Amino acid sequence: MVVIEPHYFPSVLYLASLWGQDKILLEVKEHYVKQSYRNRCYIKAANKVDRLSVPVRGSGEKILTQEVGIDYSQRWQSVHCKALTSAYSYAPFFEIFMPDFEAIINRKYDSLVALNMEILTLCLKYLRLKTVIDITSVYQVAYEKDVLDFRNRFDPDNQFITANFPHYPQIFGNAFVNNLSIIDLLFCVGNQTGAYLKEVNSSSSFPCEVKNVKFLDF
Repeated sequence: MVVIEPHYFPSVLYLASLWGQDKILLEVKEHYVKQSYRNRCYIKAANKVDRLSVPVRGSGEKILTQEVGIDYSQRWQSVHCKALTSAYSYAPFFEIFMPDFEAIINRKYDSLVALNMEILTLCLKYLRLKTVIDITSVYQVAYEKDVLDFRNRFDPDNQFITANFPHYPQIFGNAFVNNLSIIDLLFCVGNQTGAYLKEVNSSSSFPCEVKNVKFLDF
């Protein structure tokens, strides 16, 4: 089992870290961490790496992750859908995955956790994984040794890893960018996504302890 916080359209490294696990326990009883992957993801646009952020409400210092809502007064949904279309409309698998992504983005959820759980469920479905998803009922400082504790191991300020992950064909530019959102991988390689994540997970550059992976500021 692995315990980890829920992310918005998680990164390649996030999903690779979940590969082969029977159960995912999503940490929702922690105090919400601002400016994190919990409400943002990264895609490769024409001239830059673009950040997509979900505006949240009620994200005070003492609020629990499960209590954070989404601010639907802002037009972030159309912004995200347009950004994905602009960046990936020529990707080989765009027409296959975009309808599902668009449906989730445009649906209204009671909380950020509910949105992120829906996204993770969809990703596991694409990967044909029968991994069980559950949420924490209480906050535990530490878990037993047979539980992989990956909470707060992923930092968007240092998210582009230097580990030699295999390259796959991306849409824009000749410079390969590691560890973008799973959106990038799915649009670009489609049904080979699972094989790619498995290769990353089993590679010598992907240690069991995510904290040992080296990062590069982008």
